[in-house]
Amino acid sequence: MLMPNPKSPSYKFKKAWSWPTEIEAKIKTLCEGTVLHVCCGDSTIGDVRIDLEKPADIKASMFYLPIRPASFDTVLCDPPWELPYHLRGKLLRQLRDSLKPNGRLVFNCFWFPKTRGLAVDEQIYVGVPHNLWRNASLLITARRMALPS
Repeated sequence: MLMPNPKSPSYKFKKAWSWPTEIEAKIKTLCEGTVLHVCCGDSTIGDVRIDLEKPADIKASMFYLPIRPASFDTVLCDPPWELPYHLRGKLLRQLRDSLKPNGRLVFNCFWFPKTRGLAVDEQIYVGVPHNLWRNASLLITARRMALPS
């Protein structure tokens, strides 16, 4: 919901940590079955929503998800974009392990979610920013595959 700025009516503010309505609608179409939303912020998507700071069903770290492995059909994640390189694999393994076999990861970021046991789909959606010199958002889906023994 956009709110007017009392100091300047030409500017409007919207909730932080949420997607525009059209992006949220697209993300909902990519979700299947029971949905775990990690780093949910103010978004209402998901049967179980986890975030460290925002109002969520469970307050927890994205690196230590307090759920049983292979519990969800879809895991949705919009991680902090400044996440250091050495922590990205740790996050991806947590997300992957939360998925049921053949479950779907829906990942919104500007870095590619490559880790063992995830097969990235060919279709990638690109969110082009309206502002100059901003990161472009990549909406990537992947499937949980069996891990080699």
